[in-house]
Amino acid sequence: MAQYAFNPLARHLDLVNNPAHTAFVVETMVGGQRMVILNQQGKLLHADHTIPDHAGRIVGLTLTSGVAGATVIVCRFGLVVDPAWQWDAAKPRLFLSSNGTLTQTVPTTGFVCVVGHCISATQLFIDIQPAINLT
Repeated sequence: MAQYAFNPLARHLDLVNNPAHTAFVVETMVGGQRMVILNQQGKLLHADHTIPDHAGRIVGLTLTSGVAGATVIVCRFGLVVDPAWQWDAAKPRLFLSSNGTLTQTVPTTGFVCVVGHCISATQLFIDIQPAINLT
């Protein structure tokens, strides 16, 4: 399966042979089950589709929350299950929204990035696609 890694020099994700789950240090508090990017220091921040600089820099979905300086695990590719989720399996594409959240509604501003697919109401498959700028 394809794996991705953030290339800080090119400022985008590159296809490489990296593990699907990777540990990163948090810059400021991040929530669990949020899409994140790496800042210039290689620390996690929430990704946001309204910030053009975040396009192409999404590294994955946090599996836990963390405070500044903590290490959290990020799912870069693969299945994530949460019994509390209530996704609509009839609308399988998942998009980045604001503040790292996921949505099944296509954004109309900023950029659009499919970050995965809904397998069932409680299962997502993370597979980050290239971002498309809307402006």
